[in-house]
Amino acid sequence: MDLENFPEIYPLFLFEANLKSFYRTKEIFTSKHLLENFSDINCSDNFAEIFLSWDEENLYFKFVVETEFVESSYPDFLRKDAIEIFIHTRADSLPRYMNKFSHHFLVFPAKVNGIHAMEITKFRTEDCHDLCPLELIDVKSEIGNKKYILQVQLSKACLTGFDPETSPSIRLDFRIHRYQNDPMFFFFDSQFFSEHNLKMWPKIELVKG
Repeated sequence: MDLENFPEIYPLFLFEANLKSFYRTKEIFTSKHLLENFSDINCSDNFAEIFLSWDEENLYFKFVVETEFVESSYPDFLRKDAIEIFIHTRADSLPRYMNKFSHHFLVFPAKVNGIHAMEITKFRTEDCHDLCPLELIDVKSEIGNKKYILQVQLSKACLTGFDPETSPSIRLDFRIHRYQNDPMFFFFDSQFFSEHNLKMWPKIELVKG
């Protein structure tokens, strides 16, 4: 192969992200719930902090986004303000394509047509699940002059296969979009990231303590 045409190798290709998420004991997030930031090695703009906690019935997220909220819209959300959450509830069982344990959620800082969040998972096989009803996704939003904070609660009813007792690890990834600008990605950038590349999603161990 001509070296000039050899694909660029990114450091992230050389290891798998294995992180921990700690149990939710109170209705607050602390520093131990802050997820690691990979912007130093994935060349992503870093303009948000992401917190994650869990209990037997829910996953809890907090996004502190240090950018001005301008506009959200759907279905053209990629160059607007929005957050995508990708979850696979069975970390050690990865299919080639998204299956019934895979989920893709879209969350808006401000409601779009009365909707704060929705599941938009796309399946390529018959191994699928019904999309989560809108009313089961709980969202709290605080919009300031220079930043916004989103808190998202996904219940077990939204997450097919979510069972921390029998499957204490999940796969997780994010894309945080901002108006007319490049997004922040959690692990791989948009050139390599795909909702079908589940092995690229970081593995999160659900830890009590």
